[in-house]
Amino acid sequence: MIQEGQLIYAKTKGLIPIEELKIGDSVFTGEGHFAKVINIRKKEHRGITTKLEYFRYNIPLICDNEQLILIHNDEVDYPFWQPVHRILPNDLICMPKPQFIKDTKILPVKKAYSSNPRYKDVPEKIELNKQLLELFGTYLAEGCCSLHDTKGKFISISGHTREMPLLEKIAYFIQEVFGVNSTIYKSSSAESGIELRAYSIDLALWFSNLFEQGAKNKRIPDVLMELPPKKLLYLSNSYISGDGYQRKNQAEFTTASSELGYQMILIFLKSGLIPNLRKNKKYNVSHWVGGYTLEGLPSNSKLNMQDQYFVYHPVKSVSNYKQKKKAFSLQLESVDSVVVGQCTLRTR
Repeated sequence: MIQEGQLIYAKTKGLIPIEELKIGDSVFTGEGHFAKVINIRKKEHRGITTKLEYFRYNIPLICDNEQLILIHNDEVDYPFWQPVHRILPNDLICMPKPQFIKDTKILPVKKAYSSNPRYKDVPEKIELNKQLLELFGTYLAEGCCSLHDTKGKFISISGHTREMPLLEKIAYFIQEVFGVNSTIYKSSSAESGIELRAYSIDLALWFSNLFEQGAKNKRIPDVLMELPPKKLLYLSNSYISGDGYQRKNQAEFTTASSELGYQMILIFLKSGLIPNLRKNKKYNVSHWVGGYTLEGLPSNSKLNMQDQYFVYHPVKSVSNYKQKKKAFSLQLESVDSVVVGQCTLRTR
């Protein structure tokens, strides 16, 4: 059983404590797909508790010592279930790669059909191409939308003055594709800041529905998460350029949205990259830091291990202790595994 407080990724909710899961929530499974929770069992655990720490995720797994974990080690050529108390340092935790792909070509635009004489009609359908995905990535990093009557209805993308060419490129794309003019302002709150605004109720409504509102609530809709890896990298690279950095073989981002952070990890996994994710415990404790390294440390070749179905995370340590605390087990629709953090657990 899984101890209370353990974080599980649920669609539309982000990383939430297991005790906040509800029947009907969709969670990520060891098969690389999402499945609905159909039953939740809770009890007070009084026996031995095991704490498992592993690379690339800084929140340890805590569960009862008989909980089955999917691992790989040097003794067996394939992943197998192992009671957590029998796992050893340098055994490999299995994190599944997403196995869902649907190459959507056209996106419908949610429109307001306003009667306002200044209403600018936009197309009902848009080609889902490289430029649009890059716009989405930049918006997820630096954008917001306004649907307030007092402020006007628009989408906004912020940047530094050195990013003027990027904002000008975005303004040109928005005008060419949507027929909406943009204005780039000097920011009133930052000396070197600039802001692009494209006033359109249709764009504001569409972006709000696709990506939600507010930094903590940002997420990527399923229609984009299902795209093939090549297309997803257009979005993720653009996002990291805005909310992080890329240099040589390393990339990193920071986000206030646990859902967006975990979705980026799933995109990296789908794209053949080995991701890391950690809760920022030093400075901005409500934020998540994620990224990937193309090559692991030379001294630990196990940091480079992956195959068609899994990325493998080496175990750092395993410790046992007695604790009285609430614990939970889940039953999912049609599958018998769930991912907690970046670790696959048996549910039955």
